[in-house]
Amino acid sequence: MNTAEAASPGIISSIFIVLGGLALFLLGMKIMTEGLRLAAGDRIRQILALATKSRLGGYGLGTILGFLMHSSAAGVMTVGFINAGLLTLVGAIPILYGLNLGTTLSMQLISFRLTDLAYVFLAAGFFVQMALPDSWMRQAARALMGFGLLFLGMDMMSGALHPFRDDLSPLLTRIDGTTLAGMITGILVAAAITGIIQSSGAIIGMTFVMIGAGIFDSLGQVYPIILGAHIGTSVTSLLASIGTHIEARRAAVANLLFNLFNVGLGALAAVPIIRMIEWWTDDVVHQAAHAHTVVMLLAGVLLLPVVACHARVVRKLVPSADPIPEASHLDPGLLARPEAALHAVMREINRSLGVCQENLRHARDLQKAPDRRLWKRVRLNEEVLNELKGAARDYLTQMTRRYLSRRQALMVQYLSRAASNIERIGDHLESIALLALERGKHNGKQLPEDAREKLNRLTEHADEILGSLRRGLHPEQNDFTGAANRLLSLRDRFAEEAEEVEAWFNRRVADAEEDPLTGLYFSETILALSRLVRHAKVIALEMKQPYFTLKESKLSRVEPAGVLKKEGKPKSKTGDSAQLRG
Repeated sequence: MNTAEAASPGIISSIFIVLGGLALFLLGMKIMTEGLRLAAGDRIRQILALATKSRLGGYGLGTILGFLMHSSAAGVMTVGFINAGLLTLVGAIPILYGLNLGTTLSMQLISFRLTDLAYVFLAAGFFVQMALPDSWMRQAARALMGFGLLFLGMDMMSGALHPFRDDLSPLLTRIDGTTLAGMITGILVAAAITGIIQSSGAIIGMTFVMIGAGIFDSLGQVYPIILGAHIGTSVTSLLASIGTHIEARRAAVANLLFNLFNVGLGALAAVPIIRMIEWWTDDVVHQAAHAHTVVMLLAGVLLLPVVACHARVVRKLVPSADPIPEASHLDPGLLARPEAALHAVMREINRSLGVCQENLRHARDLQKAPDRRLWKRVRLNEEVLNELKGAARDYLTQMTRRYLSRRQALMVQYLSRAASNIERIGDHLESIALLALERGKHNGKQLPEDAREKLNRLTEHADEILGSLRRGLHPEQNDFTGAANRLLSLRDRFAEEAEEVEAWFNRRVADAEEDPLTGLYFSETILALSRLVRHAKVIALEMKQPYFTLKESKLSRVEPAGVLKKEGKPKSKTGDSAQLRG
């Protein structure tokens, strides 16, 4: 009795130390991943664009990203790029193979157990971060702090588990890669825990800790845990793909199929793989890290030649009657032909405006009835708009290194500003949707019928303006000034009606016919719609500039890099000043 009472506090304390160490490990991994992602910045998008040029290139660059960012985070990012149309399914599959392999290399680094340097990493990362201004080096220092926290968490877990190694070892005897039942048990348990935590690195890191504490003493015991972690880590991408378009969901399934394949391969070849790795090294921690890498490498090498077949299997498993969404028009091969590249950017801007119109309609539906699924769709579309803006601006920046005429150089500026304004339109659409959701949650009642009709009419007018802007910015449009004037006329009508509707509803609030909270939401919604339309007006004013034009005769012309040439000043557009803005 006394022994149990004395032991109980030690056990409870150790449990919390293990949980705290695991939390510190996960926090360190999150900080490290975010720091490296922010340090890379927009270069990640450019890296992934390069990765689609060849299967081997995609595999290699995916491996680098997986090593730097961990497969779960990088996989979610890849699904986001596919959802934005910046990657195709076939182009993304080799990247997904590489991401999984890259994660195993990061765990190879962790297997060296640099605990003694953890405080060095923390101190160096902290003081470099404090000393430097906001830059990629500051974010890299933040990643270094995360690396230090990760090892501190492992050290905490190892110290807490070590006294209980003799008690824990018999409990884990069912996990054994040398028997069929032990293999299946280990894979299922590890897959379930990894799926809950959503980090294969945490499970494999915990495995390293248990080996260090003496709980596991052979590769055969930990081998099923490593395989199960491969399956569980696919959950993160599957969850991130919910609500995305069909190709993004297929990519998440493709990642799951790849991990199921490598687990099946690893289980069937368990005996030769374990014997080979045990021959390489006697250190069980390094053996576990090597097994992690070998299984991923074998699966990637075997499947890389049949990527197209993998994509076909996924499409059969995840059928859809909907057409594949429009892919990105930003072909790097067009950069040598600046006029064709400008056409491509305008098509991409049109694609962005289509996403804006979709979000406006979702926001209108949310005004009728709050719906969490619609809200998630709005959020995903907003992420798409952010990616499209970044991709368009990266592409335009690359254009500036080419031989540009004066008109083309100014068109680069106009289109860059248009992409920024469209991204801001997306922000206001997200605000409108959020207002509708919050009004339903806090107020709990519908707007009066006449108020709903007036707000719907304003929303339809805003949709008409976005449609007019989309048609006016189509590269085949040969009258940008006329399109801009039509849009400005629609904007003026909208402004007059918005002012009348807001004044009408304010009178109702003042007369206590509506409660103040409803009045606040109504007013904020009209304000967001007005700001949205204002950004459309800014783009229209750019379209009225004399150099805002395209020349079909230059579509096929290839230009050298790095030169700005003069081009005759165009005639002033009717009714507009020929003076350039900005």
